[in-house]
Amino acid sequence: MNAMTPFLISVGQAIPYCLRGLFPEMLLAMAILLGCILEWSTDPSSKRLVVWFCAISGLATLALSMITGTGAEAHLVGGTFTPDSITQFVRFFALTAAILVLL
Repeated sequence: MNAMTPFLISVGQAIPYCLRGLFPEMLLAMAILLGCILEWSTDPSSKRLVVWFCAISGLATLALSMITGTGAEAHLVGGTFTPDSITQFVRFFALTAAILVLL
């Protein structure tokens, strides 16, 4: 067990249970908004910063998605969102593809 494991576990436990399955999408939405603001506020010669920010945000979302995982009986946000193995697969596939396209 490495030194980062207790930190990652504490991060996973700090997320409220009713939002735990939805938190990766919330993080990604915030990263997209910040990426748009960064895109609009930087000059054209430093657009590489925006690409790296988006790639790192995608990696953070992928890591958070792996940390939070899925619960078989989890019905989150009042039963409107039920994460399952298909949700995890789509998250992993879409985020991996986006990161590879950015890099």
